[in-house]
Amino acid sequence: MNQTLKRGYLTLLVLLLLVAVVLLVLHLSQSSKPGSRNISQEEFEQLVSRYEDTLARQALKADSLRRSQYRRNYRTNNNPYPSAPRYSREAQPAQINRDTAAHQLRRYEKPTITLDLNNADTLDLQQLRGIGPAYARRICNYRTKLGGFYSKEQLREVYGMTEELYNRVAPHLTIDTATLVKLNLNAATFKELNNHPYLDYHQVKAIMQYRQKCGKFNKKEDLLKVNLIDQETYNKINPYIML
Repeated sequence: MNQTLKRGYLTLLVLLLLVAVVLLVLHLSQSSKPGSRNISQEEFEQLVSRYEDTLARQALKADSLRRSQYRRNYRTNNNPYPSAPRYSREAQPAQINRDTAAHQLRRYEKPTITLDLNNADTLDLQQLRGIGPAYARRICNYRTKLGGFYSKEQLREVYGMTEELYNRVAPHLTIDTATLVKLNLNAATFKELNNHPYLDYHQVKAIMQYRQKCGKFNKKEDLLKVNLIDQETYNKINPYIML
C-alpha cells in the first residue's frame, strides 16, 4: 500500500471520528433541554390526570355560575312578594298598597282546622303543625290502648310529646267522650284490665283478688277499697270503667 493511499484512509478515519463526536455533542445538547427527555408511562398518566382535573374544576365553576344566574333570574321573575320600592334621595318613597300586601300574606297562611281527637286518623292528625307520621301513629296507638281520650291533657302522656308541641296542637283539638271504650269492672278478664295503660300487673292482681274475696263491685268508688289502688289511679281509670 503506497503512502498516498495510507494518507487517504487516515483522513477518512479522522473525518468519521469528527462526525461521531459532533453527533454525540448534538445528542447530549438535545437531551439537556427541558421537556426534551422521554417520560415514563406513569408520568404521562399523572400529567393526563392533572389535565382532566383542571378541566373538571373549570366545568364545575361554569356550572355553579350558570346555576347562580338561574336562581337570580327565577327570584326576579317569580317573587310573590312585592319588592321594596327604590328611590333616590330627591324622590319620595312610593305608597304601599296595604290591601295588596295583606292579600299576599293571606295566600300563605294555613287554614285553621279543628279535629276530634277520638275520631281523627293518622292522616288527619298530620294536618296539625308539628305532627308527622311518627307522632300521628303514637297518638293513635295510645288512644287504642286507652280506649279513647277523655281529656286533651292525656296527650302529654304520649311518648315524645313536648310541652311546646302540646301547646301548639291543643287549641285545634276537641274531645268526644261518647266514643270511649269502657271496661266492666265485674266482668273484665285479667288480660283486659292488664292491657290498660293506667293499671299495672300488681294492681290488676289485687282487683281480681278483691272480686274473689268480696264479690262484685256495687259502685265504682268501691275500687278504692282495693289494695294498691290510690286516689290518683282511681281518678285516671274512672272514665274507663263501668258496672
